[in-house]
Amino acid sequence: MASRVGEAVKMVTTRAKRLPTVFPNFDLRLLPLSKEATESFEKTGWVRAAAFRTKPHMTKQEIRGILEGVYGLDVKKVNTINYEGKKKPSRSGYFRRPDWKKAHVIFNPPSP
Repeated sequence: MASRVGEAVKMVTTRAKRLPTVFPNFDLRLLPLSKEATESFEKTGWVRAAAFRTKPHMTKQEIRGILEGVYGLDVKKVNTINYEGKKKPSRSGYFRRPDWKKAHVIFNPPSP
């Protein structure tokens, strides 16, 4: 996976000489992997699925584009679900944490 990231960075830097490179201003945070996924990653070197936390306005196509274009990953499917922020008590009443979206991404197996 590290070589794919290196290739993606190399591709982006060569394009930067010709065209302006636009990096997305989106938060795409990887959520912790399950124990089964961690064990399979240690054995095989790749993960079948991963979950990401992002802003609610991101679409499936944008998530797929970021993972394929910037990181060079082969995405098979993207499923999303929206969550409302929790209501928390404070001294002056209640406040809400921000809303967020969870994206479940399924990857294609790497070609040998």
